Amino acid sequence: MRFAFLVMLTAVLFCSGCFTPMRVEGPSTLSEQHKFVKSYSLGEQKTVTVGDSMVKVEDYWIENLGSQFAYANNSVNLKGGPVNVSLEANKRYPIKGSIDVEGVACLAVAFEQSGDFGRCALVAPDGSLVNRIAATAVISGREKTMLSPYNLTISDPSVRIVRESTPVVKTTKGYENYELLYTGVSATGLNLTYREFSPEGLARVAFFQNLTYEAGAKSITFKKFRIAVEKATSESITFTVLADGYDVKKD
Repeated sequence: MRFAFLVMLTAVLFCSGCFTPMRVEGPSTLSEQHKFVKSYSLGEQKTVTVGDSMVKVEDYWIENLGSQFAYANNSVNLKGGPVNVSLEANKRYPIKGSIDVEGVACLAVAFEQSGDFGRCALVAPDGSLVNRIAATAVISGREKTMLSPYNLTISDPSVRIVRESTPVVKTTKGYENYELLYTGVSATGLNLTYREFSPEGLARVAFFQNLTYEAGAKSITFKKFRIAVEKATSESITFTVLADGYDVKKD
C-alpha cells in the first residue's frame, strides 16, 4: 500500500512539472575549532609522582567534516495535500545531495526509498525544514528529481536536522601534542621523558626522547620550557614552570 502510493505520487509529480537538478553533496567543512590546552600555569608550584606528566600541551585545529547522514533532533511531521510523513528523532537518514529551493541550496535528506522511487525532506542551511519535499525516480537509468508542488505544514518548526560530522586534525594549521613525564632520580641524575602524540590517532605515541639532567639540578631547560625544580625524589618532583614560549597565544 505504501509503495503503491509512493509510486503514484512520484508519477503525478513527474508528469506535472519540470525536473530539479540534484547536486552530489560530498564531505564539507561544517566548522573548525582551535584546541589549546596546558596542564599547568606559569609561576604555579606543582607536584607530580613518577610516571605522571609535568607538562602537557595540546595545540592544534580540529576540522569537523560533514558526513553523508543526518538526523532530526526531535520527531516532526510534515503534512499537506496527499503528503503526510514523519521523521523520527535521532534516526539516521542518508543525504542524497543538495537542491536549490527559491535560490537557496538545501540538503536533500532521504526519508523513504522503494525501489526506483524515493522522497526527500529539504533542509535549509540553518538546519530547519523547508515546507516542501522532493520526489526522486530512476527514469531510463538516470535518477531524476522534482519538487513537490504542495506547501506542507511542519508540526514543530523549531526541529533542526543535524548533519553528522567527523572530527579531523587539520595539521596544515600547525600541530603540537606532547608531554614531559617525570621518570625519577638515579645515581646519574634527574630523569624525564618527552613524548609526542600522532595527529592520526592522538593516543598513539609518534616520538619519545629520554632526558637526563644533573642530580640536584635546580632548573631544567628543554625546548621552549624553563622549569625551576624545588625538590626531586625517587617518588615525586615539585616544580614551577617559569617560561614556556606561549606568553602570547591567539587563535
